[in-house]
Amino acid sequence: YYAGVSPLLLLTGKNDLSGLISFSDKSSEVYRWIRDKKFEEFGRLLQQLNVKYIIINNLVSTDLQSSFMFSDGLYGLQSKEFIASVLGPKVKDFGNRYSLFAISPRFNSEKIYIADNPEAFTNQRAQLSFTKIASQEYQVEITQLGHTQTLVFLDPYLKGWQLRTPSGRVVFADDHRLVFEYANSWKLDPLDVKSQWASSDYQVHPDESVKLNLRLYFQPYDYYLPVNIISVIAYFLARAFVIK
Repeated sequence: YYAGVSPLLLLTGKNDLSGLISFSDKSSEVYRWIRDKKFEEFGRLLQQLNVKYIIINNLVSTDLQSSFMFSDGLYGLQSKEFIASVLGPKVKDFGNRYSLFAISPRFNSEKIYIADNPEAFTNQRAQLSFTKIASQEYQVEITQLGHTQTLVFLDPYLKGWQLRTPSGRVVFADDHRLVFEYANSWKLDPLDVKSQWASSDYQVHPDESVKLNLRLYFQPYDYYLPVNIISVIAYFLARAFVIK
């Protein structure tokens, strides 16, 4: 895996996991899974974290292999069998050093999906599609919601995430829960939709399932622009005061 200071967040806006320390409180478990050849457990964790790509460092120096980056013999534990268990198709080579792979299809997951069981990591029964508008906003369309299911959003859990109807009403707020010890989930009940929502905010199919168009929005972002405007005004006022 990639070793060194990661430029990915700055260049792409995507977070990466570049060593055991990146897994935080899961780091000890990750080490044990690799050591004990429980590769399926490690793959499921990557699935929960919505990992899409893996970068292989093909030229790890001897010094680096014995450094804190690979403490307790971690480099030697990463066998070909382990690496093959999580890799999917190769995407691209970057010279001789780095190779980019998609994650194995077995451990693929969607950023947003709806299911009876969150560990399905894909849509079940109801159909869901989504569009990312910005880092703080997604447009989500759900068709044929016929019974209570769980909407999962694989992004760090924050209370500020809200589901809103086309009319702007915040819905399912009391059903916002933690899932996989870090991510967001909501229980969606079509009976609640029919009894509590404005009829203009949903559609009913002949089989009594419902179609929903939801806005997934991070509400604290509402303060971003006003705070920045205040900061700019304060800066120029302070600068004018200093000049005087």
